[in-house]
Amino acid sequence: LELLRTRHQEDPTVQAFASGSRADVEETCCRPKTVGIECGGQARFRSTVHPTMHRVQPGGMPTNELLDRVAYGKKVGAEYVYLLGGEPAERDDLASVLEAASFAQWISMQSSGHALADPACVARLSAAGLRGVTLLLYTLDETIHETVFGEAGAGLLHTALDALARSPLEVDARLVVMPETIDGLEALAAELKRRGIEVGEVCTTDPALDARVRAVGFDPIPAAP
Repeated sequence: LELLRTRHQEDPTVQAFASGSRADVEETCCRPKTVGIECGGQARFRSTVHPTMHRVQPGGMPTNELLDRVAYGKKVGAEYVYLLGGEPAERDDLASVLEAASFAQWISMQSSGHALADPACVARLSAAGLRGVTLLLYTLDETIHETVFGEAGAGLLHTALDALARSPLEVDARLVVMPETIDGLEALAAELKRRGIEVGEVCTTDPALDARVRAVGFDPIPAAP
């Protein structure tokens, strides 16, 4: 690729091809700074699009597989460990996984938030090494929550936000927008802004919603695990 670039220095197409290919090689072959650990998508609260948002494995990923992934991260010198998939905070083995990942500079996880309504859970995970939480949020409205999840539970999310605010954990949010939640997006965004929680990503389950998402001030991306 470097030889190709040198021989065709005045050809922008060749230069772009060589640069792009070099970047792809480096991304594929270089040791990762971040290692993601997929927990299997298990969660008490499951939205109607749960299989779309998570790689679901019945029973969740076995503990030994999570620890193998942590060991891989340590072997390659990863700086960051990110746990995702369903609700990692509901796993009985999460503290042991966090402790095994203590080599990392930063450990964070994705959470739907419900399990974090228990301050003791938040304190336990923080003590085990967790440093950040990315909240996967659909709504904070009770009626919309019941429509999306099939049961009430928005109150738990408000309690979780309060518990996280009192903790040392760094919190941001990933929003999921679907036809059932689009009308509450502006209120959700306003509440998160009031609490000082940055929205890092907004996912839509239907491209027809993208224009309304942009009107609220977000750049939507397709929903995916």
